[in-house]
Parts: sequence; structure tokens; C-alpha cells
Amino acid sequence: FSGNGSSGFEQYANTAAEVPYFQRCVFYGNATGANNMEQGYFEGCVFALNSSYGIKTDNYLVYIRVSNSVFFNNGSHGFYHATASFDGYAQMCLIERSIFRSNGGYGISKAGRINGIYTNYLCMSNNTSGSCSYNSGTLLGTGHVLEDPGFANEGAGTEDFTPRNTNLIVTRNTGYGSTYDYIGAIQPEPPA
Repeated sequence: FSGNGSSGFEQYANTAAEVPYFQRCVFYGNATGANNMEQGYFEGCVFALNSSYGIKTDNYLVYIRVSNSVFFNNGSHGFYHATASFDGYAQMCLIERSIFRSNGGYGISKAGRINGIYTNYLCMSNNTSGSCSYNSGTLLGTGHVLEDPGFANEGAGTEDFTPRNTNLIVTRNTGYGSTYDYIGAIQPEPPA
């Protein structure tokens, strides 16, 4: 989903009967990567160099889950819940094992009421406004790393979002003899 003057993907208001599932997708060089999201799953996705937001939700937000994804160098916030209204929907966002780096606003921001933004194992670094716009700028949840992920290459057009910083590679015990890194690759347990 790249190079669109509007949105890489747009979900229209109050039409989320079918829940989109994005796996290993790239939202690159759009105005907004994924816009007006009400429901959806994003796994192993990259949201980079969008002139506005990586993901932006709307009034009818029900459930968004983001995991093993990268939000890099978007013009504003990496993830933005944009509405101040509340329509009685069970609003919830789960964001885990993802990297937010060099976004023009916050890594994660919300404008209004939301029942919950749940975060675990996030790497936040170099976001212009900070990690998040709520809870006095402190992420809720566990396992967060607030340092440079050391991407292999941040050069425009030649990006390689493989983290080289070994302080954040192994983050979550699966209980099955392996762990996952921030981009979802299985690592030996204990970490090598």
C-alpha cells in the first residue's frame, strides 16, 4: 500500500462488519497508512514515511490489534486515536511487540476517550513529542524499551527495519521453549 495521496487503506465509517487482517504488509509513502480504522488486525506490518499517521482510528472504533510491527518516520503520530467522541462501542486497542521510531508526533496518541490502549513490549525512540500523549507520557503495560532499536538501515528507499540492538531482541517468554523478538522472529531461550 504505497504512494497514495490519501490513505494506503481506508475503512469507511460504521462499516466494519468484516474485520480486515493485514499480515506482513507495508504502508509506505501515503498521506495516512491505514485510515478511519474501526476494527482490524495488523501483524508484522511496516508503517513508514506516511506524511500524516501510521494508523488512525475513528468514532466507531471497536477493536484494533497491532503486533510485531514497525512505525517509522511518519509525519505525525505512529498510532492515533483521533476522535473525542464516544459512541458506546467497546473501544479497545492492543499494541504489542512493536517499534515506534522517529515519528513526527507521539509514538501513540489519543485525542479523546477510549476504554483502553493496552501496550506490552514496545520499543519507543526518537518520536518528536515522546512515547505517548496520555498517562503523563508514561506507557502502561510491561516490557517497554526506550532506546534506539539500531535498525540495520534507516536510509530513505533502502530501509531495513531489522533491530540490531541486542537489549531489546528477546522480550517475551512463550512458555514453549522459545521467545519472540520485537518483529516476531523466534529466538532461542534463554537468549543467545
